[in-house]
Amino acid sequence: MSRNLRSAVPSSLPDFLLPAVMAVHVIRHRALRVQHARADRERGALSIELALLVLVLILAAGLVVAAITKLVTSKANQIGNTP
Repeated sequence: MSRNLRSAVPSSLPDFLLPAVMAVHVIRHRALRVQHARADRERGALSIELALLVLVLILAAGLVVAAITKLVTSKANQIGNTP
């Protein structure tokens, strides 16, 4: 993992959640661009930005589901392996 990228997130955050953190930052950036486009009345840019924002939100939801699934599976395996 890139040293610069890892330094941008809390050190207590597990590595497999890094894509979710990155997705949140992308979503925030896109949402701000949508707000600015709406304020400037750029209809075409607004449509494209909204479509991209929806796509990013869907991907972020998938990453969250994958991270939770991985976490629950690992915990279940730990419980199953204890004597």
